[in-house]
Amino acid sequence: MTTPAAVFPLSKLSQQSLLKFSNNLFDNYYSVGATREQLLDVDCAYQREANLGVAHLEAKAANRYGDKSRIQDQTVPIVMPQVEAGVHYLSKVFLTGNPIFGVVTAKAELDNTAAMYDAILEENSIRGGWIRQLNLFFRDGLKYNLHGLEVDWKSISTFNLVTDTKFSATEGKPKEVIWSGNVIKRLDMYNTFFDTRVAPADVSSKGEFAGYVEMHGRVAFKQFVQNLDGVMKENIKPALESSNPGNSYYTPLINAQTNPPSHQDGNNWASWVTEGARTRINYSDSYEVMTIYVRLLPSDFAIRVPGSNSAQIWKLVIVNKAVVILAERQTNAHNNLNIVIGQPLEDGLNYQTKSFAQNAIPLQDAASAMLNASLNSKRRMQFDRLLYNPSLVSHEAINSANPIARIPVRNSAYNSKLSDAVYPFPYNDSASQGMLQEMGLLVNFADKLQGINASNLGQFTKGNRTLSEYEDVRGNSDGRFQTMALFIEAQVFVPVKEMLKLNILQYATDGEIFSREQKKLVTIDTLTLRKQAVEFKVSDGFLPASKLISTEIMQVAMQVIGSSPQLQQEIDLVGLFIHFLKSQGAKELDQFRRVPMQQPQQPQQPAPPLGAPQ
Repeated sequence: MTTPAAVFPLSKLSQQSLLKFSNNLFDNYYSVGATREQLLDVDCAYQREANLGVAHLEAKAANRYGDKSRIQDQTVPIVMPQVEAGVHYLSKVFLTGNPIFGVVTAKAELDNTAAMYDAILEENSIRGGWIRQLNLFFRDGLKYNLHGLEVDWKSISTFNLVTDTKFSATEGKPKEVIWSGNVIKRLDMYNTFFDTRVAPADVSSKGEFAGYVEMHGRVAFKQFVQNLDGVMKENIKPALESSNPGNSYYTPLINAQTNPPSHQDGNNWASWVTEGARTRINYSDSYEVMTIYVRLLPSDFAIRVPGSNSAQIWKLVIVNKAVVILAERQTNAHNNLNIVIGQPLEDGLNYQTKSFAQNAIPLQDAASAMLNASLNSKRRMQFDRLLYNPSLVSHEAINSANPIARIPVRNSAYNSKLSDAVYPFPYNDSASQGMLQEMGLLVNFADKLQGINASNLGQFTKGNRTLSEYEDVRGNSDGRFQTMALFIEAQVFVPVKEMLKLNILQYATDGEIFSREQKKLVTIDTLTLRKQAVEFKVSDGFLPASKLISTEIMQVAMQVIGSSPQLQQEIDLVGLFIHFLKSQGAKELDQFRRVPMQQPQQPQQPAPPLGAPQ
């Protein structure tokens, strides 16, 4: 068994019941409240695309098509810099280690076993692109105060190169192999739904369902099915021929200039495919694929499995809201939904708590209004307001944008004062400077609200401060971000690390993995891993190995032992020192061990003189 599932045959009645149940969960989630609209408001503010005023859009269009004389409204950048400062801090804390999640043990004899875990986690993180997924995950949390990860043990078809002279004397032969390991996927919150009757951090452990929707093209969908263990083969053709309803997967329109294509349209497969292929399967151009994890009683759906009246976790994959292609019972040792939801700012109000970005949006809007009021003054200075006599001056001449245009007067203006034709309003820009100062105050208020200073934004200079004063300022500036990191650690990474560890114990197979960090091939012995399951703690950047095994105390212990012959007789100082180095990441020490022939001989103690006390 390489996947955390048990597959059972399901009747048509059971499939239809599961299909209706899952579709209702999805529809109810998005029919109540304005989840997607709230996310869209945040993203428009983050991308500075929230201004839909007519004058701004006209100036924007004029600039785009070559008229650079028009002044666009400007959005003061507050939300994006603050969010990116938070992402930078969280990435620095959690993602700079290798592996991202390390394994440590307090027992020296288990160091090699810990190295096996590290090699597996390192290889999984590279294969699965964990750094990219977790960076997107951090940004979602700061923007929406909701972010999600799927942690699953998956099998993926890939290729290795082998030497086969019959195939080629100069090229390696590709050989298809199945890679299995932990995959961490960041979930698109526009297309993620879950049980909101529990707090976000409790969805995985207490919620009844959590899922997401993805869009696949025809070829991508077939590849997705190929990598899906336990798929219902009899349902593949109906799934391929099902039509895309176009109402599940949502693509927000943030930047109108990009004009993103509709995912539902895709390429018209039927317009170019050969007639013979078309008669075999009537494909759709695209497919909406819903993956959902649910806690259910199988007996409610007429599913005949052991323990059908007990709560069980099942994984369902549904195509175009019409066909179930996967329904498998999850047998994970962690007994949680494979989707973990987090909330970086948690104050007990659950879904009413404003996000990090939402706290800054009103101040960004107010500061932008101040700046644009000043720009309006500049526009008036460029195109001043005035009164004119249309009987003396034409409308076209008055409204000419040419700054050096000569304005002819009508015949009726002859022999009269030209000052009677036009009267300009006096221009007074006394308020503009004050507005710019108030805008600066609003920006400072936004930074104060979020606990951000110039140090977080990379604009802080040491000045005349001493080194300790400078370090104090730097340390205190990260206080708010550190609080969010604590919540992310407790809500998300603690259960995620437990899932990763138990998945390895349950589903890993024997083999060899090359570790870049350890610079060697590591032999994986799953029997050894399972024997020592309870002896290990999984670390990350926020909870490093130095905190898990008290390295400060260990350093003091080695100093005391080194100066005490009595303690040296009781404790192996060399072994303790090697264990200490390995716990700090020096996993490659074993390659420098001397063989017995190279070890120096211990000097023999001289015999005591005759008559000396024994």
